[in-house]
Amino acid sequence: MSDVNTAKLNDMMSGALDSVLDKHRSEIFQIAGKSGDATRTVLANESVMRTVAEYCYAALPWPIRMAVKQPVFVDFVMARRERIVDKLTRSAATS
Repeated sequence: MSDVNTAKLNDMMSGALDSVLDKHRSEIFQIAGKSGDATRTVLANESVMRTVAEYCYAALPWPIRMAVKQPVFVDFVMARRERIVDKLTRSAATS
């Protein structure tokens, strides 16, 4: 895949992931078993983060799930986990 196509795919997945994180934050906290400051510690656990990534994949719009297979998406999330944890904990702090 060309660098341009890879960048477009990353942008598409990032936007979709941000939307899922915003819409399903409370469910993600239930998966993690914590909310607020404890979220960062819990999500540092790779197993929990993979479960969150799988949950987020299932919540993606159908066309994105057709274009991107679950293992690719989970790897995408794991590679960006710090940004995701920051977004979740920032969102929890402002709620």
